[in-house]
Amino acid sequence: MDTRLYHITPKPIEGPEAAPAPDGKGRLIEAKHPSQALRHVAKEMLEVRVPTAVEAARLIRAGVKVEQINGADPDNPTPEIPF
Repeated sequence: MDTRLYHITPKPIEGPEAAPAPDGKGRLIEAKHPSQALRHVAKEMLEVRVPTAVEAARLIRAGVKVEQINGADPDNPTPEIPF
């Protein structure tokens, strides 16, 4: 499968404080699929881990909403690849 360039940029802030993406440039990532390009950038910015029961309870009490993902991801037809 061939690779192609993907331009990854932060989404602009919406709402009353509307503003463009921070630098407006973003990043150019060469990858086989957009989900690979996004995963490459996200792994440098985000951490994914399972919270303890106490952490989850504290977060929920603090108002953090549980976001449920249901069904297949149409943007990621390939199996998850851990990073």
